[in-house]
Amino acid sequence: METNLPGGASMSPAKTVLMGHALINGPVIVLVALGALLAPSISIRPGIGALVGAVLGWGWWSIMVPKWRRWALAQGTDPNELQRLAERTFLVWKKGSALEKTEFRGKADERVRAAASLAVLSYGSHFLPPNKALLQSPQTLVEARMCFAMRANHDMRRSRTPGR
Repeated sequence: METNLPGGASMSPAKTVLMGHALINGPVIVLVALGALLAPSISIRPGIGALVGAVLGWGWWSIMVPKWRRWALAQGTDPNELQRLAERTFLVWKKGSALEKTEFRGKADERVRAAASLAVLSYGSHFLPPNKALLQSPQTLVEARMCFAMRANHDMRRSRTPGR
């Protein structure tokens, strides 16, 4: 999944989500089906085998979704559109939900999410793909938090201005 598009072009959210389904949900379905099909051969009920397959599938999903998201953002995909489309097609859970918290995220994933948020906040609705140096910077989280605070302060002052 390390490919970048030629000429600095970005990948469409639809194509990115389709690849996510193939690479994430495809193996999950195979694990559940294999669990159900192979269970009788080891004297286990198919329902129990499917449940074991679902647990293994959930582990796969939890590991692969953050990797897929990191790859998708590196392709220049708009993070808001990516999240919206992935939620609507049941690839990921809604942001902030208890099930979304089962994703296994490392520090690199938090930097990617912070850099994407920083880019969206800094440039409004015009998404600029995050700079790779920014994604690798240990200061990214601090910078993103500062940007959130400055933007919130700016918006609060604007809402208090008479005549708006």
